Amino acid sequence: MALVIGFPHSRAEAYVTVNGVVSGTWTAGTTYYVSGNVTINSGATLTIENGVFVKFAPGMQMTVTGALN
Repeated sequence: MALVIGFPHSRAEAYVTVNGVVSGTWTAGTTYYVSGNVTINSGATLTIENGVFVKFAPGMQMTVTGALN
């Protein structure tokens, strides 16, 4: 898993914007842009596949009270 902090590149880049409560699977080959704080709630799981890029907007964070795989 790659964790990159900052804004998406200035060149054209496809990405999925996420914020709020998250769970499920983030799929390989996809860039996820965290535009607001994200939370994995207790009892929930977020799986981030190998090959995913996660980029955070400045000041945004992920809170995990569930499971992060």
